[in-house]
Amino acid sequence: MLACAIGEGPVSGSGFGLSGLPAVSATSAEEDLTGTTSASSSSGVDIGSTGVPGSTTGGSSGEVVGSSGDDSSTGGDCAGGCAAPGPCEVGPGECVAGECVYSPAGAEVGCDDEDPCTEDDACDGGGGCGGVALDCERPHASGGVCQAGVCQGFECVAPWADCNGDWDDGCEVPTGVANQCDANGLNADSGCWTAYCGSSEDPKAKNFAGFFCYDCSNCHTPEPGQWQWCDHTSGNWYASEAGSCGKFEDLVCAPP
Repeated sequence: MLACAIGEGPVSGSGFGLSGLPAVSATSAEEDLTGTTSASSSSGVDIGSTGVPGSTTGGSSGEVVGSSGDDSSTGGDCAGGCAAPGPCEVGPGECVAGECVYSPAGAEVGCDDEDPCTEDDACDGGGGCGGVALDCERPHASGGVCQAGVCQGFECVAPWADCNGDWDDGCEVPTGVANQCDANGLNADSGCWTAYCGSSEDPKAKNFAGFFCYDCSNCHTPEPGQWQWCDHTSGNWYASEAGSCGKFEDLVCAPP
């Protein structure tokens, strides 16, 4: 049912009726069957049943539906759906309180943790992905660290040297140390020659990959009162005999 306009009409240019109250058009107010009145001001601002501008529901308390910030009702972070799980999650996911929740993939499932300094990456069973740090330890070397997926920064621990230029086997040759090699290469158990990096044309030298072994008149005392001389052909010790090495004992065979 429509309400009548207040007074006989607005005073020209004033916006007020004769009684001084704001003018309301004949179609601006309507009373519903429950007696609740909903009105619209002449400026176009919606007014709910409470008369509070901005109410879009007309609820008894003037609350606005969806204004509580609950992403579960408005989409929030789930607005794009939950069909794109991470590398260690199983989709599709479920939207809970505005966040996509997924079941974790099983442990040992392969993944990529995007860290170039790890290997054997695998899921941990709890949704995370991780790998094993690259091993930058090398024999007889120190200072190895991983940078951009490459182990580098090595330094040999003396007297060891990296004669072949390959850090995968570390510092592989004990250089300038007596009794370290023979005619077949490195042999610290029974060799009587001395190793050096590089190569040599000396007739007393035998060359190998990245290093050479050098022969000399060398003697060893396996036990008190015994001596054994170095075999110049094999680079190994002769059988021990009674005697004393004197100044030839455990010589470092050095090229001239």
